[in-house]
Amino acid sequence: MSVELLMREIAELDPAGRRRLMAYMVSLQSGADETHRAEMTRRIDDHAPANWATLEDLDRHLGTAQP
Repeated sequence: MSVELLMREIAELDPAGRRRLMAYMVSLQSGADETHRAEMTRRIDDHAPANWATLEDLDRHLGTAQP
């Protein structure tokens, strides 16, 4: 499948579908980046609640926040 065909298909997605696709693409890109993976591991292992992110923070970061 060509990139052009993918782009046309993506243009036809509803906003919720595009948000899901964007989150998936970010997860693919992040998973391939060893520095990012190490940083995420460090953050996951952080036991200080002051340093935790909310689900809303994550939605904003990934662009998946519902309007």
